[in-house]
Amino acid sequence: MILGKYLAWLSSTTVALALGWTVLPKGFVEVANWIGPLLGPSFKPLLTLVFLFVGPSLSYTPLLTVWVSAGVVGGFFARGVLRSMIAGTLSTITLILLAVANGFLLISGIRNLVSGSGGFNLPPPPPGTSLADILSVPMVGQIVQQATSPGGPSLLGIASVLAVNFGLNIALFAGSFIGSGVMFRKIFHRRAKPVKPRPVEDSMPKPPTPPGSIPPVATPPAPAPAPTATVLSLLVIALLILGTVVPAGLAQSSSSSGVLTGEQMELGVQKDGSLHMVYSTNVSSLPGVSADYSRAEFQNLVAGSIFSFNGSVQVGAGGPPSFLLSLLPRHGFLAIYQVSDPQVGKGRADVLASEFAQGFAVSLQPAVSLVLPSFGGQQGSSGSIYLGIYEGGQQNTTLRMLGLVQSDGVGTILTPRKVFAGSYAIMAGFLGFENASATPSPSVSVVADLTGFSNFYGRGTFTLGLRETFGAQGTIAPSATAKTTQIRLEFPTNSTVVAWGPSTATVNSTQGLYQLLLNTTSSPTPNAFVTFDASFPQRIQIDRRTDPSSTVSAGATVTEKVSVRNLGNETIHGVVVSEKKLFQTYPTLELLSPSYNSTLGDIDPQASREATVQFRVGSNGVYTMPSAEVSYVDQNKTISRESSQTMLVSTFNLELYLGKLVSGTAPYSYPLVGLVVLTPVKSLIGGIGKLSTRRRKKTH
Repeated sequence: MILGKYLAWLSSTTVALALGWTVLPKGFVEVANWIGPLLGPSFKPLLTLVFLFVGPSLSYTPLLTVWVSAGVVGGFFARGVLRSMIAGTLSTITLILLAVANGFLLISGIRNLVSGSGGFNLPPPPPGTSLADILSVPMVGQIVQQATSPGGPSLLGIASVLAVNFGLNIALFAGSFIGSGVMFRKIFHRRAKPVKPRPVEDSMPKPPTPPGSIPPVATPPAPAPAPTATVLSLLVIALLILGTVVPAGLAQSSSSSGVLTGEQMELGVQKDGSLHMVYSTNVSSLPGVSADYSRAEFQNLVAGSIFSFNGSVQVGAGGPPSFLLSLLPRHGFLAIYQVSDPQVGKGRADVLASEFAQGFAVSLQPAVSLVLPSFGGQQGSSGSIYLGIYEGGQQNTTLRMLGLVQSDGVGTILTPRKVFAGSYAIMAGFLGFENASATPSPSVSVVADLTGFSNFYGRGTFTLGLRETFGAQGTIAPSATAKTTQIRLEFPTNSTVVAWGPSTATVNSTQGLYQLLLNTTSSPTPNAFVTFDASFPQRIQIDRRTDPSSTVSAGATVTEKVSVRNLGNETIHGVVVSEKKLFQTYPTLELLSPSYNSTLGDIDPQASREATVQFRVGSNGVYTMPSAEVSYVDQNKTISRESSQTMLVSTFNLELYLGKLVSGTAPYSYPLVGLVVLTPVKSLIGGIGKLSTRRRKKTH
């Protein structure tokens, strides 16, 4: 009896946890991989338990399967209504207690995160994290609808949705538990054994026992074999059930808002020698998109553009956090409408997406379809906000968009080799409306990091110009569509300007700004440049690698090596490699080296040195490791450089997790551990004792 209830409780709880872990929606898995390394190994188990309890079973079939399967397996061992009710209640309480214990550990993780000297640093999401996946989780959709209600976020509505989901899930669990318990009880019910006929020799009369002899002692029947084979079979079945489940694993711009007029080309070299480009222009039309902007598809269109980007895209001061952009597909189409009927916005967005897909010869699939009745309690002036994101596109999309600006004008100097060599972003569409009723104007915007093609390092005379950056090709004059061109060259302030051209340009050395305005009456110019004297830091190359470099298990020790090479023509002094930002961002990393700072000393031109840091990984997830900082003294000035970001994948370690769970919740966790360990031992000892007692009784 006790063993049956124990197996029913343990098996149902185990199945619910194991299957719940594997059917966690993809969006939640991505969030767990992102946030887990910040808060510790308890985050994903807690997220799994929360989704188990308050996820919508009716709209997410895998969750329905989890509760029904857990109930059926538990009922198999219980085999009775009362035992099923007791075991099911214990399983529910156990899951709730596990959620509370994980929540307790999570609070400790949050406390450790915010108490660090560096404050809270949210790393970028791991590659592959998609806003579409997160918003497609059924529970998230229910909460978003309640959080964006016209009267403002409805906490009562959110609570009621979660309460209904919780009640439904528990009811499904209880129903399947009790139903399967009754069914298996009938199947395995012990029927009375039929009386076997006596053998012939037993039916014949036996001769009388001679006087004084001892009558023969009847041999007792052999005891029934212990149900070892049955128990082993059930364990094998449970393992097969668990084993067959496969685990689930813009751009910075100084221009104001509104429709951009004409061409704008900006090249900016920073004090550290990095070079960035921002280019935008109006175009006559976009491939596949009708020029009849009075159509219904353009009414109340706030923005609609096809986009593609690679790497980290800069977002100017006050812009959205960069991780929001990284949640978008790398290639796709975005449409935003402000309409009273969201279905109207969706229909219009689908039409535009189809036209863009045909015009740019790509396949666009709906990824996000989101309706915001209001935001922060403030309803839009024209009704709801509809946001549609479509995923697709490829490299030829970027080439097609760049080709739109290479027909004439300043855009003819742009080359794919340089624009797409480093980090870039390119968009084509209808952007920056002053209001929803403004007339659409097709445009293209390109952002690129050109540092790899520049030579701004060391001391001397430097030239920042279009020809020097892009080469001798194309025309430096307004395009026929744009009609005007503004060229801005930004260089370090207070530099000594030696020359510039053409003479019609204006140069302010104090502000470090060159400006040239061209229109259709201006003469084409062979170049737009400024030459100045300046001192830039020596250029260094930072290589960063981890050992092991592939996936590691939580609890493993990792060795990181950072190599610094001096590519300049002068010696750099006092080189220090610091991983302070890494350990401030991830409290779950345990530093094993004496310090996160490594002193490398002086590095001669073309020479290199290497720093080593060891640490232990304390959680599962994806560590998007922040840039390592390299500081050095060059020309009596302290210079700081950052390496590129790298990624470390850590898998879930059950032993490490259970150890932290028990130790982090002790001594309250000890009774549960004792119950799991001692109950089967006690039942086994009791069974052996009863068996011995029966044998002694039959012997006597």
